[in-house]
Amino acid sequence: MKNQYKLAYYIRVSREEQAKGYSPEGQKSTLDSWLKEKENWRWVKTYKDETSGKDIKGREKFQEMIEDAKNQLFDGICVYDNDRFSRSTKDVLNIMDDLLSYGIRLHIYTLRH
Repeated sequence: MKNQYKLAYYIRVSREEQAKGYSPEGQKSTLDSWLKEKENWRWVKTYKDETSGKDIKGREKFQEMIEDAKNQLFDGICVYDNDRFSRSTKDVLNIMDDLLSYGIRLHIYTLRH
């Protein structure tokens, strides 16, 4: 049996986005379904923020997740869509760079996954 690939979920929702169908439950359910398609992938923790996507520094659970990534508590992070991670493509790329330096991969689910 291969080693388990441990994943954290990052879920972010605002009231405005929830109205569009991005509910926390919907994001988690989609990520759970996606995870079942992958051999040896295992969910270990969910980080959930209910604040704006503009400022990553102000998101408590996001910052906790990054700290846990530095400590390699998981192997990868799954997020429903890149705009749930950050609305800034530059931020997403910079964070991905940081995560890779910790040995953590970012997996972004989209309808075109």
